[in-house]
Amino acid sequence: MRLRFSRKSLPAIAKAVGLSNSQGLLNFLTESPWKVYRLREARLSLILSLLQDQEIILMIDETGDCKKGQATDYCWVKHNLRDY
Repeated sequence: MRLRFSRKSLPAIAKAVGLSNSQGLLNFLTESPWKVYRLREARLSLILSLLQDQEIILMIDETGDCKKGQATDYCWVKHNLRDY
């Protein structure tokens, strides 16, 4: 899921997901006792069990967010040519 809003701060994210206070989200992200590799293993295990033996094509879109200005190489070309 990708949320679309202009600010990507914790208060903005908390508001977008229906939380009245961002402190709980901050605690969840920074103080939870999980291990990243275990989350990745669980996610991959779930995906593989759902796919079973189906063949899939994985497509990765690396275009990212539209950028403002022209400070990054090819920034204008990459993000503005699609309008032509």
